[in-house]
Amino acid sequence: DVAVASAHPLATQAGIEILEQGGNAFDAAVAVTAALAVVEPAGSGLGGGGFWLLHQAETNKDIMVDGREMAPGKASTDMYLNQQGEFEQSRSLNGPLAAGIPGVPAGIVYLSEHYG
Repeated sequence: DVAVASAHPLATQAGIEILEQGGNAFDAAVAVTAALAVVEPAGSGLGGGGFWLLHQAETNKDIMVDGREMAPGKASTDMYLNQQGEFEQSRSLNGPLAAGIPGVPAGIVYLSEHYG
């Protein structure tokens, strides 16, 4: 028996199809992630972050992959402060300083290369 759960039935179906074609749970997780980027772009996608928690039955090992967004390499502790040293929330929400580096692409590549 196979089981796949996701936030959208089409993404779930993508994972099931991968399993039916001989892929493993990690391959299915990659397919579900890619499908969610298409069918639920406001809540999932390649431009964001995610977590994958999977179980490898052969080794009885639980695998957690953290693909959350990261701050850019040049981020600093004072990048959201104004000239008076006060925090300006708008800098953290809008504009180039508010951008994070997406983690989903690296997460699905890691899953595929190491476990798929």
